[in-house]
Amino acid sequence: MATPRKSEILLKATELFHNERCKTGNPAFATSPTEEELSESGFIQTAKSMLMTDQYRSQIESKDFYSENLEDFEFDSDLGLQRGTFIAGNRGCAKSNLAKTIVDLFLRKGSIVRVFDNSQTWRNSNVPNLVLVKPYSFFEPKYGESYVFDTSLLDIEQQKAFIENVADREFIQTAMLSENERTWRIYVFEECELLLGTHDNSKKIMRLCASGRNLKMSYVAIAQRFQMVTTSVISLSGQLYVGAMHEQNDLKKIRNWLADKTKELQSLEVGEFFRYCNGKSAKMKTERFRARSQPKMILTETNISPVVKPQPKQETNIATFLRLGMIICFIVLLLGVRR
Repeated sequence: MATPRKSEILLKATELFHNERCKTGNPAFATSPTEEELSESGFIQTAKSMLMTDQYRSQIESKDFYSENLEDFEFDSDLGLQRGTFIAGNRGCAKSNLAKTIVDLFLRKGSIVRVFDNSQTWRNSNVPNLVLVKPYSFFEPKYGESYVFDTSLLDIEQQKAFIENVADREFIQTAMLSENERTWRIYVFEECELLLGTHDNSKKIMRLCASGRNLKMSYVAIAQRFQMVTTSVISLSGQLYVGAMHEQNDLKKIRNWLADKTKELQSLEVGEFFRYCNGKSAKMKTERFRARSQPKMILTETNISPVVKPQPKQETNIATFLRLGMIICFIVLLLGVRR
C-alpha cells in the first residue's frame, strides 16, 4: 500500500486543525497553520494514519476472496487461554479486526465468548448472539452461550457497572462448578483503558485477568492508548500485539517491550502489527475478517420504575366533623368569656 502524498497529508491535517479549533470555540480557527504547527500538534501523523486507513479499506472492500484457513495465523491459542492477550494501537489500525480473528479461533475450539463492545464494531462477527444493552436494563445471559454485549447506549460509568456485574457474577458462578463442568470462557474488553486504567483500575475485572485462568477464564484486552492502561494487565498477557502508534507517551511506555521497534511502529500500515511473545517480537500482517453469519439481535427491556406523582390527601368525613366541632367549641368559649 502506497504512502499518501505529502500534499494530501497536509490538506487533511489542515482540515483536522480547523475542525479542532472550531469544536473548541477558538476564534482563530480560520487561520492557516504552518507545517511545523501541524507536526508539533500531531495532526500530520493523525492525517497520515486516517488516509492510510481509508486506502486500506478501499482495497480490502474490493476483494472477493477471504481465506478461511487460519492454520498460519500467528497466534498461540493455548497461551491465549492460560495468560490472556493484549492488543494496542492507534484508532483505525485494525485492532478489532485482529481480535475478531482471535475470537473466531476460540469459538472453533469450543470456548464461550463474552464481548463488551461500546462502538458497534462487533455487529460483524461470528459470535452468535448480539445483545443491545439499554440504560437501566438487566439481562441474564445463558451460561453456555456466547454473546456480544453492545453497550454503545450506555455512558462510561454505566458501561463499567454493567461489565463488572457480568464479570463478577460469572466468576462466582464458575467458581462453584467442578473442574469437569467448566468450559473455557473468553472475555473481550474493547477500549480497556476505561476499565483497566493506570489511575482507575477495576478490581473485579483485574481479578478475572489475574486469577481467572484457574477457573478456565481468560481475556482479550484492546486499547487505543497504551500509556493509559495499567502495566499489570499488559505484563500478565502472554501475547502482545501492537499496531501503528504515534503518541510519544505511548511510545515511551512501549519501550519496555519493543525497545528497538518504536520507529517502525510509527510507520506501520493498517493491518500490520508487531507480535511480542516470550521475549521475542516479529512483524505480521492480518487480513480483513469476514463473518460467516450475522449474530442474532436480542434487545433488553428498559427497567425503570415509573415516577408516581404524590396525590393530594383527601380529608375523610370524620376529620371534617372533628374540625367543625373544634371551631364551634372555640366560638362558644369566646361568647362565654365576653358575658
